[in-house]
Amino acid sequence: EPVLALAADPNRPGVIYAGSKWSGVFVSLDGAQVWRRISEGLTNSPMSLALSADGSILYAGTFNDGTWRLGGD
Repeated sequence: EPVLALAADPNRPGVIYAGSKWSGVFVSLDGAQVWRRISEGLTNSPMSLALSADGSILYAGTFNDGTWRLGGD
């Protein structure tokens, strides 16, 4: 499955986010060994991923649906 975007958390080694073309956004907490989907409700493929400075909020930019905020309060 094509991965369109990757982001690594600079504050937590081994934490990686991946945006896939058909299935949304995933996170790995162990350096890409196991992945878990975290993008329920995301209606379009994430074209870019960005983390807040403290790593608590992940933003997913999509082609047609703008920017989604994943995580944080």
